[in-house]
Amino acid sequence: MPKNPYRDRFSKPFPWTAAFVVEHAQWRAKRGKSPSLSYKGERNPRKALELAKMDDALQNIDHRLGGPNW
Repeated sequence: MPKNPYRDRFSKPFPWTAAFVVEHAQWRAKRGKSPSLSYKGERNPRKALELAKMDDALQNIDHRLGGPNW
């Protein structure tokens, strides 16, 4: 049975969000590669990943507490 492309498409984070940058870095790390995406104007991929991790953590905390939806 073929995979449903719509389920895969909508289950992944939107490109260039913090969650996408973190997930992409994890995917590359599994293949023995370093991060490669920029985030919020930070062109250094390692610094961009750290910034995305902080933003993702803050966003997850806000969602659990019922705070603002960024």
